[in-house]
Amino acid sequence: MARREDLKQVLLRIPSDINDWVAREAYRNCSSKNSAIVSALRTKMEELEREKAVR
Repeated sequence: MARREDLKQVLLRIPSDINDWVAREAYRNCSSKNSAIVSALRTKMEELEREKAVR
């Protein structure tokens, strides 16, 4: 977990279907919607970094 001073707060507007998916993922993983969003973004970030390393 990042230290509190390393965290940035962001206001995010998302379509309702994405919000619903995030809520389901959070419920399924017994976590918060914030945690589900961070997890999805981190997964995508790591995927793009791996692709970049292959080139």
